[in-house]
Amino acid sequence: VVAWSYIAKDLLVIMIDPRYHSAASVLTILVVGYGFNNAASLMSTFILNKEKNVLISLASLIPFVASISLNWLLVPTHGIAGAAYAFMSAAALNFLAMFAIAYRADNLPWFSPFHPNTV
Repeated sequence: VVAWSYIAKDLLVIMIDPRYHSAASVLTILVVGYGFNNAASLMSTFILNKEKNVLISLASLIPFVASISLNWLLVPTHGIAGAAYAFMSAAALNFLAMFAIAYRADNLPWFSPFHPNTV
């Protein structure tokens, strides 16, 4: 994520039409949001492995509602930056929800000494 946030602006300038270069101002925010999304996807594999698929659907409601609400609040006043922050915040909530469920559903290897089912 850190590497992409450094090179994304340069890639944008090289690859994209100059009319869209103003999007560079929110690229770092978007890259962080996609990092949260990828981390949430990793957590969902632990949940799927325990066959608790319905929990993924229920947990997905949290970022869905947050995204709509934050976009509704932030876009009129902050424009494209508001949309980027809304996306990043919803993605972070998605990761937190998936992490909490994965932590309870599976014995995550890097937390096994602290897991409530092993203490």
